[in-house]
Amino acid sequence: MNLTVDQAIQIALANRLDLKNFLAAVTDTWRNVEVDANALRGILNFVYNANLASAPDHATLFRFDSSASIQQFRFQFQAPINRRAERNQYRIDQIQYQRARRAYMLLRDRIVQQIRLDMRELTLNRKQFDIGREQTLSSSIQVEQAEDALLLPAEGGAPVTLNLLNALNALLTARNQLIDISGYELKPGMTAEARILVGELHNVLVVPVQAITEHKGEFYAFVDEPGGIKLRKVKIGENNEKLVEVLDGLKEGESVALDARIRAAEFKSDETKESPKEGPKSEAPSPQVK
Repeated sequence: MNLTVDQAIQIALANRLDLKNFLAAVTDTWRNVEVDANALRGILNFVYNANLASAPDHATLFRFDSSASIQQFRFQFQAPINRRAERNQYRIDQIQYQRARRAYMLLRDRIVQQIRLDMRELTLNRKQFDIGREQTLSSSIQVEQAEDALLLPAEGGAPVTLNLLNALNALLTARNQLIDISGYELKPGMTAEARILVGELHNVLVVPVQAITEHKGEFYAFVDEPGGIKLRKVKIGENNEKLVEVLDGLKEGESVALDARIRAAEFKSDETKESPKEGPKSEAPSPQVK
């Protein structure tokens, strides 16, 4: 949904219940001012009294004698010059009205200010998300390039495994930054990928997991030697979905084949042999061990 700042402000002002309550308080205090203002007005009353007497020589009911009748006409007036209590209450109501009015204006200004800040933050998060997404895509491309480099023969002792590790770290950093941009908690219906760091290994010998195969509880690797690709028993340590630690059996700089499982398939079918025989020579890629 694309909203402008003015549209967002109009929606907020029309639906904020707290703002409506403050507006109702302003209306109530204004009514109190009007009621107390009526008490300060002057009073002018006109009074007419009559005592009508009938004529003594007439028996009719409505035959009045004006000389025997008494008629009075007067008026009453009260000037608003001695109403101290009413004036004090009127002034109190005016003060309360101004307080309610200013409270309403303050809340309205705060809502408008918060909407503007939120819209600016959303725009900034959108821009940062686009940048983070591009960084994540760039890091993914670097990882793919590093993985492809492992499939090619090493040239001049290039640190291809180190490049892969650096690319994976850059990808992880880009993903974390992309998640941190939003700054919001997970909501129902959302999915996430989480990784728990259980340990770190430094200065260890590692090879891609594709270079290790298992047979009868032992682990092997196909090593590129001067006489061809030879099968060699290795001892492994920790591993993840990308790399496996080699504790014994390989040296830094040696090249291994990445199709160890395919090469060992023919040996796994023969359960009568004690160990897999030497693998056939192949032109399969053999990256260096780092």
